Amino acid sequence: MSRICFRALHPALALLLVFASCGLASAGPLRSYIALGDSVAYGQTDVVPVSNGDQGYVKHFADGLAKSNGGVRPNVINLAIPGEQSTSFFTGVAPPGWVRAAGVNLNYADPTKSQLSMFQTFAAAEHAQGHVISHVSFALGSNDFFYLTGQPGFFELPAAQQQAQAGQTFAVLQANYAAALGEIRAAAPEAQLLLLNYYNPFAVLGPDDPLNQSALVFGALHQQLLEAAAAEFDGRVVDVYTPFLGKEAAYTHILSGDVHPNEQGYQAMADQMLAVANAPEPSSLLLVGIGVCGLAGYRFRRGGRSARN
Repeated sequence: MSRICFRALHPALALLLVFASCGLASAGPLRSYIALGDSVAYGQTDVVPVSNGDQGYVKHFADGLAKSNGGVRPNVINLAIPGEQSTSFFTGVAPPGWVRAAGVNLNYADPTKSQLSMFQTFAAAEHAQGHVISHVSFALGSNDFFYLTGQPGFFELPAAQQQAQAGQTFAVLQANYAAALGEIRAAAPEAQLLLLNYYNPFAVLGPDDPLNQSALVFGALHQQLLEAAAAEFDGRVVDVYTPFLGKEAAYTHILSGDVHPNEQGYQAMADQMLAVANAPEPSSLLLVGIGVCGLAGYRFRRGGRSARN
């Protein structure tokens, strides 16, 4: 292999090569990605797999992170639980008439453990091993909505009563988000926090369908919640609603009666996550702009001196 002659390179390019060679020499600590949430975060399709959760958008997102990290995939820890609600996230206890299927997630030796306590345990263990928790994804709330609308006679109630009950449910969800994200930030302050919204599988049922109408209201409120939470807890909102618009039948199992995504849908979600995760921070963009302007100024001044010489 021929040797690279740094003298023949542009100084800026030579500097980049030096930095790159230093990066290759020191790979740094192992990165970990922890996923939190419900059945969609767990990767359920039209079946409920019994696994450690390296599936669905979690798998596709981790694969994408590897491509931007020299092929090194992060350690994946998926603690999501099918049926998880925002309150059972803390208690580990499902409300009456509801199923929280922690037993299908093989990360739970004890299915009565709460998702929050498991996250805290795993985060502490990762740090004890010198690992960096590079990403945490969090998505909860749809089961709060399903539990409300699944109550007998809900859609027969007067609109005012439906709105009142929906408001109560959303207030609980909002408080639980604040509490959960505060605990996540305390346990993994270094992590990039990704907050996913929800797609609306019921759009295929038509504009007059009550489930579709309720899902639209929930989605709008949930989006507002995420934007406020992202600002407060240094998170990034991931829009998975838009890619599913008009593609609900292609991206989910809704036509066979199941609301969960298929692999195509999960890939679309991961693509959105990667786009958000890889986007530079606004401050980084500002620094890049300053750097470009400084370089341009340097060249202008240098050119001016050359012209005078």
